[in-house]
Amino acid sequence: METFGLIVLGILVLSVALSIIVTNKTFKSIKSQTMWQPYIVDNIPDTYIAPSEIHGMGLFAGRDFAKGEVLTKLDGMMLKEEEFYRIRDSLEFLPDNVKNYIFMEWTAVEQERLLVRPFRTKYSFINHSRTPNLKINFDTLEVVTLTDIKKDTELTLDYREEKLSDDYIRQHGCSYL
Repeated sequence: METFGLIVLGILVLSVALSIIVTNKTFKSIKSQTMWQPYIVDNIPDTYIAPSEIHGMGLFAGRDFAKGEVLTKLDGMMLKEEEFYRIRDSLEFLPDNVKNYIFMEWTAVEQERLLVRPFRTKYSFINHSRTPNLKINFDTLEVVTLTDIKKDTELTLDYREEKLSDDYIRQHGCSYL
């Protein structure tokens, strides 16, 4: 319960700040990279976020990467999947303009256990592909290149390699995996 309270408190503080900024019309467009970029944790150096041909926005190589290179080590808090959904569902009261920028990002590292990050990171912009150029080493939680990657190439993961629960696959994953 203490974990839940701390996560909700952190999200509330950030949501109030974002709500003030967004309602002050500091930013012009949802598509403008400068609108949401300041609220993204830069956990993958030498990459950038841009429109994707795969889906929405994607993460792209800002330089050439060699095969086997470690791009980042994932961090966060381990939560049972049911606890994650309970917390996420409790945030329904937030205004849409805040919910669109703050959400709990996760990686399924064990069956029904998620590595959760309460703030959005560059990792969340890596789109799914059945022919990915990245993989997650689940022993070390490192994101590693599978091939040589040229500058300006979109970075992709095969989400099917995550240890997604059967419930998630039935409810969400069946549409894109």
